[in-house]
This record gives sequence, structure tokens and C-alpha cells, in this order.
Amino acid sequence: MAATPNALGPALAITSPDHIVYGSDFGAPCASEPVLRQTMTSLLTCGVLGPDVAAGVGGHAHAVFPRAAARLAPTEKATS
Repeated sequence: MAATPNALGPALAITSPDHIVYGSDFGAPCASEPVLRQTMTSLLTCGVLGPDVAAGVGGHAHAVFPRAAARLAPTEKATS
């Protein structure tokens, strides 16, 4: 949950924007709903990532971790 130039800049120095993923400790006291909203707003407005890249950060984990993404994919129900 570090969406500031000081946190994103060093990450971008060692990887590309498509490897930036959003993660949180949701449910922990430091990750309340208001904090999550504030972090997402910061990610979209801090100016380190372009608007399209920042908006896609939530989906990057699916590309970086395809096996985990496959476990999250909805399963098709068999019809009879």
C-alpha cells in the first residue's frame, strides 16, 4: 500500500510498470477501508505512473502470478 513517488520510484528503477501490483493487509488495523481508498487515490494521482498504468495495477498480479489467477477464475457450471 505504498503509492507515493518515494515508494514507486525505486520499484520502477528495478522493474517495469507491468510488474507493479497492489497489495494490502486488508483487515489489519492499518488497512481500513478509508486507508485503502486513500492509497488508491494516491496511486492514481501521484504522477509516477501514467493514468492507464495506474488504473491497471489491480490486474497486473494476474499476469505476474498466472497460477494464482487461474485459482481465482470463475469455474463454468456444467449444464445438463
